[in-house]
Amino acid sequence: THSKKVADKSKEREMIAAHEKSLAMLKSGEGTTNERLHHSIANINAIDPDENDKSMHSKHIKDIALDWLDAYEERIENPDKCGITTGIDDLDEITGARGHQPGDVVIIAGRPKAGKTITGTKIRNHIAIALNRPVQDFSMEMRNNLLFERALTQETGISGSKFYETMSDSDFGQVSGAMQTLMNTNIFIDDRSNLTFNQIRSEARRRSKELGGYGSLGAIFIDYFTLMSIEGDTSNVSYGYAQISKGIVALAKELGTVVFMLAQLNRDCEKRPDKRPMASDLGDTDQLARDASMIITLYKEDVYIPDTPMKGIVELIVRVNRNGNTGTSYQNMINGRFVNMDASDIGRRVAEAEYQEKQNNSSKEWNG
Repeated sequence: THSKKVADKSKEREMIAAHEKSLAMLKSGEGTTNERLHHSIANINAIDPDENDKSMHSKHIKDIALDWLDAYEERIENPDKCGITTGIDDLDEITGARGHQPGDVVIIAGRPKAGKTITGTKIRNHIAIALNRPVQDFSMEMRNNLLFERALTQETGISGSKFYETMSDSDFGQVSGAMQTLMNTNIFIDDRSNLTFNQIRSEARRRSKELGGYGSLGAIFIDYFTLMSIEGDTSNVSYGYAQISKGIVALAKELGTVVFMLAQLNRDCEKRPDKRPMASDLGDTDQLARDASMIITLYKEDVYIPDTPMKGIVELIVRVNRNGNTGTSYQNMINGRFVNMDASDIGRRVAEAEYQEKQNNSSKEWNG
């Protein structure tokens, strides 16, 4: 009893010190108001009220084994609840039955015009509509009304340009149906620019609490990583992004959700003969490559070769998969919408592209 009283008094002194530090920070005038508020909240949150409660920490492996067995039986009895799928068929085949589990962080990376936002939109719509799971979307690149138009295009196949002219009755009927479908989902969009990690964490925590706590939020989308603001010292950009990356991994684990994070690659891939990007092309954000559960790089050949047989095809290349296989998935981009491709069509297109490349190389050698 005496030991518990001593520990409690120590915790109270720690809390008083944290409040005094927070007050001093708020009164200092250093940085913006939001930065001072977030740092003050972080000081308080850093104190663990359950630090002296052993039941909140280590678990015996027997208890862990029994928990695992319960989870396994649940997966077998309810395979639809096994994990988060993407709705991109051959990408889900690469991922396997495990899907994406709570705590996973998936990086979707590419150069401009490679289809990052379209990829994110298709996966987000699938999780919200087909899986009926809540999704929190942080869009720092695009306003919410434009994101909604992208969502409508993905669900209807109607080009976004038609949303600025009088639509036919048939098109408007499809749009109305898609609107109703999307309105019945739990998609939440935050389109503030230059969000900090603390702002994202605060909003995600509020959303998770509102929905029921751990595991209630199906997925978080962040579009895109380097548009986030680095807090504090900005002289070392790589270090700042590394801290954000680690924070996002911790947030996914804390909330029991999957984070899909879009990232823009540097130009190094465009200096190589084969311009398909690698995980190393993340550059200043290379900490993502070390933290992520999966890294998918996007490649669109017609950006570099306009007359390629692969025109309109986006390659989703799984470069890193901590929990399974790697490989390439293909999507046909039609009117700003992703469409799953038939395996025979993929094979034909790939064969044509390889043949064309050999012909071009032979021509270069002959001319040389």
